[in-house]
Amino acid sequence: MLKFKADILFPINSPPIPDGILITDYSGKIYDVINPSQIDYNIPDIRTLNGFLCPGFINTHAHTELSHLAKQITPSKGLNSFILELQDKRKINREQILDAIRKADESMLKNGIVAVADVCNSDISFKIKTESKLYYHNFIELFGSDQNNADNVFEKGCSLLNDAKKLGLSASVTPHSFYAASSKLLKLIFKHTGNEPRLLSLHHLESDEELSFYYNKSGPIISRMNYFNVDISGFKPSQKTPLQTHAHILPPDVNKLLVHNTFIAETDLGFAQNELINLWWCLCPNSNLYIDYKLPDVPLMLNYNCKLTIGTDSLASNTQLNVLYELITLQKLFKLSTQALLEMVTINGAQYMKLDNNLGSFEKNKTPGIVHITKVNSQNTLLTENSKASRLL
Repeated sequence: MLKFKADILFPINSPPIPDGILITDYSGKIYDVINPSQIDYNIPDIRTLNGFLCPGFINTHAHTELSHLAKQITPSKGLNSFILELQDKRKINREQILDAIRKADESMLKNGIVAVADVCNSDISFKIKTESKLYYHNFIELFGSDQNNADNVFEKGCSLLNDAKKLGLSASVTPHSFYAASSKLLKLIFKHTGNEPRLLSLHHLESDEELSFYYNKSGPIISRMNYFNVDISGFKPSQKTPLQTHAHILPPDVNKLLVHNTFIAETDLGFAQNELINLWWCLCPNSNLYIDYKLPDVPLMLNYNCKLTIGTDSLASNTQLNVLYELITLQKLFKLSTQALLEMVTINGAQYMKLDNNLGSFEKNKTPGIVHITKVNSQNTLLTENSKASRLL
């Protein structure tokens, strides 16, 4: 058996334990979680660590295919400029892309991540993932605003989905966003059952462009669609938010993730609370700050009991794929408790990805990964800008 003690142990499914003791087997399977104030005997051969211990991290939104674009996209110019520049620089030598994906995979493992929900537009990352120590769910991302091309887009997506599954990878088709898919394509995707786990992930309100598009069919999305020769003649503005426009066709029994939510309003939060189930909300704060220096109202989302998860987005819009730095940013700006932040990046992500039977918390017989967080504040309660995470098991 292995025995670890930390200044604070975060089981996640129960309150933090000062000087908590974690006992595992050599594979990291949890044998026991002990509060030393509740025992009257000594435990020998304990490895004592400064800082925090918590379960392995879940990254619920990444684009490893874009890892070769690190430091290539101009920051702080807004989403429209980001997308246009990304498309201009996206295609380079295949070996360079593969090398960048391998390095991204290695860095996520090193920084305490155990599972990743990764957006895919091709099969380029699949072989690397079959050899990875990380668990990946692959979102086959579909675009298609032309109603007449919906069947063709969907068939190509299903072909890529089958390629992933033949390699033993977890995968599902998903739209990029509400606005980048025709109503016909959305319905095809939402009706597609596939195999477990049934998951959806949509970019949502990453910019206020989506609101102007849905309210009166205006704004930068129009010019961007024209630039890419996308036919949006069939789109009719609903004069409602994207979520309220499409909520009636969202499958209730599928776990759904809305990613970014930078411009989410209280009306949508109330609507979601009353009308939708199996819904999670992903925050990618450092990516949002990189693109247009705006963040969602996280305290408001928590007031509405939103199930929040954490994503890193891609290296095109982030300096590193390290979810701990996303937590540091959130704690610095919103003064959130460490327990609340760690729940976002452990059990909430695990529940969304349907992995909570083994990941997300220190519970007996789980093998969730063990992460050691160092360089916390002197009271051992908060993260600092210098905090580091490493995976012990």
